[in-house]
Amino acid sequence: MFSADSDLTPAFDVIKEITHSRKVIKILVFFPPGNFSSDLYNIANKSFPLENHELKFKNSQLPDEVVLSDGYIIKRPDKWK
Repeated sequence: MFSADSDLTPAFDVIKEITHSRKVIKILVFFPPGNFSSDLYNIANKSFPLENHELKFKNSQLPDEVVLSDGYIIKRPDKWK
């Protein structure tokens, strides 16, 4: 997962609880540049800060605008750039 949103922690708690007896679940968290969540860090099996890979991270994002087939335009918020 690429996120630093600690709101996802309860979902991972449920996944671990449901699948605990069936198979091993590994949660890998990649923290975007400048972001961190101790909650996600604590629940993850392994985490990776992307500070040293900021250019690769930025280059892998979608364009600022995406035009859907019906002409609707989706714009990336400025704070995500």
